[in-house]
Amino acid sequence: MSHENKDTLLALFYHEVTLPEAQKIREHLADCEDCRKYMHLLNQMDSALNQWPEANPLPDTFDRILATIPERWHASHVRPAVSARPIFNIAFAMVAILLLIYFVQSRMSQLPFWPAFEQNWLVQTLGSYGFVALVFFGLGAFITLALAPILYFDLNKRTLHI
Repeated sequence: MSHENKDTLLALFYHEVTLPEAQKIREHLADCEDCRKYMHLLNQMDSALNQWPEANPLPDTFDRILATIPERWHASHVRPAVSARPIFNIAFAMVAILLLIYFVQSRMSQLPFWPAFEQNWLVQTLGSYGFVALVFFGLGAFITLALAPILYFDLNKRTLHI
């Protein structure tokens, strides 16, 4: 039998192998001194870890940590800034989107196929401006959903420091 690698021995240690695989590995352990030493080391480490008592932090641990941080960094001293800037940013973005929709609608009405397209029930129901807005927001939702996995994994990559 070939020499077992450490992953196989770890799988046996954590009981992640089938019975036939375990029997085959145990037969190898009977003949291989290196693998027996490694399994013995795993068993000793497991015994040592199981003998450690449960660790509970002292009641004043948070206060002692906070004492090492300069006063200016304490969360209790940081006051949130109230600003109207986000409101103006949102209003500006909404006006820009509405003007963009109006511009696209005015250009679409000049296209040669537009008079035939105006006969569509959706265009008649929403009007030309409403139809362009629907298409615009539909494309925006599609692009947002298409980028969501990329943004999600990028965010988790930064969080996990990968």
